[in-house]
Amino acid sequence: MKNDIIKYIIYAIILAFLHFLECKTGIYAFTSAFLFALLWGKQNMLIVAPLYLASGIAFNFSLWGALYVAFPIVVVLVSVFVHYKLGKSISKLHAVLYSFISLVPRVIVESKEWTSAFRLVGGALTSLALTYFFITAVYAVVGKKLNYELSRFERATFCVCLAILGLGLKYLNIYFFSFYWFIGILFITLIPCLSILNVIEVGLSLGLGGLPFGIESFAFMVGIGVITNFFPKEHAYFGGVIALVLEGVLMLASIIDREYLGLIAPALATVISLALPIKIKRKIYTRFHRGGDSLTRSLINKNRADIKDKLDNLSRSLYDVGYALASEDREYSLNQMELAIEVVNRTCKRCAHYQRCKKSLGGSGTEIVVQELMGSAIEMGKASILDASPFLSSRCLNLNQLIMRANEVLYEKQEEIKENKEASENKKLLKEQVEGLAEVIEVMGVEAGVPLRYDTALEKRLQDAFNDVGVGVKEIMAFDNGHISLSVRESDLSKPKLRETISQIMGAPMWIYDKKESINGEVVTFWEREPKYRVAYGERVSAKDFSGSGDKEAVIRLNSHKVMLCLADGMGHGREAGENSSCAMSLIESFYKAGFNHETVLKSVGNMLKVRNKEEFNAIDIAVIDTDTGDVDFIKQGAREGYVISPEGIKEIACGSLPLGIIEGATPITETVRLTPRDFIVMFSDGVIDGLGKERLEEILLKLDTRNPNEICERVMSNVERIAPEERDDCSMICARLF
Repeated sequence: MKNDIIKYIIYAIILAFLHFLECKTGIYAFTSAFLFALLWGKQNMLIVAPLYLASGIAFNFSLWGALYVAFPIVVVLVSVFVHYKLGKSISKLHAVLYSFISLVPRVIVESKEWTSAFRLVGGALTSLALTYFFITAVYAVVGKKLNYELSRFERATFCVCLAILGLGLKYLNIYFFSFYWFIGILFITLIPCLSILNVIEVGLSLGLGGLPFGIESFAFMVGIGVITNFFPKEHAYFGGVIALVLEGVLMLASIIDREYLGLIAPALATVISLALPIKIKRKIYTRFHRGGDSLTRSLINKNRADIKDKLDNLSRSLYDVGYALASEDREYSLNQMELAIEVVNRTCKRCAHYQRCKKSLGGSGTEIVVQELMGSAIEMGKASILDASPFLSSRCLNLNQLIMRANEVLYEKQEEIKENKEASENKKLLKEQVEGLAEVIEVMGVEAGVPLRYDTALEKRLQDAFNDVGVGVKEIMAFDNGHISLSVRESDLSKPKLRETISQIMGAPMWIYDKKESINGEVVTFWEREPKYRVAYGERVSAKDFSGSGDKEAVIRLNSHKVMLCLADGMGHGREAGENSSCAMSLIESFYKAGFNHETVLKSVGNMLKVRNKEEFNAIDIAVIDTDTGDVDFIKQGAREGYVISPEGIKEIACGSLPLGIIEGATPITETVRLTPRDFIVMFSDGVIDGLGKERLEEILLKLDTRNPNEICERVMSNVERIAPEERDDCSMICARLF
């Protein structure tokens, strides 16, 4: 509320100043131009109109003067009413034309001779250009709040406004006090802190305003601007000091004829500029300065490079872990002699008759005859009395205990070998997972290490175009890959002009594929070329029985230009098979969204499913649709055949390969087909094809008379349930087309 009050007070001052300028110059073009600029800027005309009327009557208090001032208000009200009824906003062209129309009565009534007619017509024509200039200035200050980089035309507009200000200030003197020199020196020493114009542009513009009063004002103001340009922005007050000294010297030398009291105006301006703390000046400069853009972009690329280094180091460390987990392949087997020695240690050596047996064997240990027993035990899986040699059966007094120990040692050794094999297998699996993760991180590092490249020429074109249509864009980043990031006001986000303008400049329809809330009511939007196609699809799943389906299907948007159709047919049916399929589907989705190719995806998913220590086999059927080209990549790992249906007929997508998880290194079957909006793709689990049979299924597909993918799924599945109600397996299908 407080800001609005201040804003309309400033409008009142500007309107009064422009009416004053019109009275002094006789050029009636300034106030109507500013009025219709405010109209285009959607300022509250219920407040602006009375201010305009009051200031106009105050400077021309007469009946005709009141009528001349009232007519632009009438034009404003009529135009607002007409545009409201038509449902169209007032464009720049409308505002310019209405400004010209509002001056027509004055031109007709007061054109009594050629001189006055020429002056009035010239003023009316001047209002055309001034309205456009004022619209640009109002938008930069009120709309963009000077937070955005100004275009060249906007800078030129501010120069024109300063020239008009200088012209009016030349008429505004109170005795010896010149507002022209006071405001001029104040602007030259303070405006550079806003980073809107450079100090030379300020001096030149104000000098042009004073040029009709003599070359002296022009030369002096331009000279002060040039001198001040050599000082830092926060120390620009030195320009005022030099101006004050220079003017005093010229007055002493009688080069310029002016009273010494005239030095008060530039002196007061210099004192104000000097008294303003440097801290505040730097704060103002930082608030409006936008020169850190290149630094920000360099930091972004530096951060990307740092991330790449970290990912590379992490990847190398994981490869090292994989190397450490590597072990030589060992052959685990049962050794008869080793087992015999263990049995002898546990039994024979504890027997009181051990030495007698040993003596009978000529001094050799009994492991020689026990070895034969262990050989039979290994071969048969268990030792018995029948496996004992004649020596043992005739001489061993503890034969039953010996056989029991033999079986015990055999079992223990078998369990040890089993545990060692499992440990070795788990170690190998862990090595594969670690190295697979290292590979994934390595790819991410490569992508992160590519520096972002910016198209600054395109950014400039976009900024100028947005300025022309009145859309507030604070920051633009255009990348060489055609992606664009815009920081816009939330109120401008819904404007059709935003999308229309960026699409026109890019030469292709653009769309927002992502957006993030920023600060101060700003929204960061991310743009790219709109996909050529969209995907319509239908899907169905039918379980074999009440235990649930082992099939899972999903249609997933991988990114703004790729859509993935996926069927996962788990081994068997029911809840457990469904969990298996869901796990595989979730992993596939995550890896695809991370940007990996299908070979890496299926290899990694297959490896990760092994960690579950279950016999889990999945028939995976994937179709990745590129919505820019219409290309479809079919990837089948143990899945059944699919079909592409077109007006020309039906094309089969071949099946093959083993399901995911059966053997290591199984590669998928791939095929690429280009679709048109006339074509359909259909994917089935084996329950559909086995239930109907290929010939009957193809016959159903060829007789379809609908373009609705959902209806196609409904018709196929209803045929499955009708023809094979009991024998069928879990059934699932997906149908999709482009539009």
